[in-house]
Amino acid sequence: MWQKYKIEEKKIYSGRIGKSRFWVIRSNKIWQMAKSLTDETGNDTEVPVVINALPESVDWSHQIADKHNTLQILPSTPDRPIVVKPQKVLSILPGMNLDLYVYIPVWVQFYASSVKQENLLFEFPSTELSSTWFGVPDEGELAYTYPDDIYFELEKKKFASDSILCPLRIRNDNAAILNFQRLSIPVEQLNVYWNQQILCTNEVKVNFKGEEKPNEINISSSSPSLFEGLKQINSARVSTSKNILKKSFTFIKSIADLNA
Repeated sequence: MWQKYKIEEKKIYSGRIGKSRFWVIRSNKIWQMAKSLTDETGNDTEVPVVINALPESVDWSHQIADKHNTLQILPSTPDRPIVVKPQKVLSILPGMNLDLYVYIPVWVQFYASSVKQENLLFEFPSTELSSTWFGVPDEGELAYTYPDDIYFELEKKKFASDSILCPLRIRNDNAAILNFQRLSIPVEQLNVYWNQQILCTNEVKVNFKGEEKPNEINISSSSPSLFEGLKQINSARVSTSKNILKKSFTFIKSIADLNA
């Protein structure tokens, strides 16, 4: 799926990623694109192929681009942080590490000709995500609610083209027990890597200093060492320092007794 495709003029192309089906039509410099949720089963990915009829009841987006006949399809992370709430409350003792795995729903990006921000035609989430507010009312950020649980081991059954594996390590550098209830992951600051089978992000490490102190966040500058052959195929939406220390705008938080 994650490659370039030649799109012939005035033909209807359709493909599927996860629970979303998409359609593409090119007429000279005009690109028409639409997507819709689907109940289809089977392989979680269908590459774009020519079909004979237009879909019914979908909203089309129209973009004007240079006269190119190639379409680059790439996976991306969501455009906001993902807020994770484990099914069970977790407590991390002082000085201890907790390794977690989160499977982030893919956002699909379509570029005309080459991968440049100015060539981005269209993008959509493979799975619809609900919005949430993370933090107190006057100090927080708009994010997405994570639709799945966290995992303590790699779940091979979760490997799919519509999800990106994010390896995460939390260290409690505070003298008190860390009661882990919710976690905001700055996925918009992560690259995407691929080895023809598995999508991954950089490894994220967070050192918890205390509820009233900023957390120290480290985003690895390379692909995770979990699998061989991983190569970067898309860059982070937001460029930032790989070592972050934030108080007023904390990217990853873990706060006891925080309501859902």
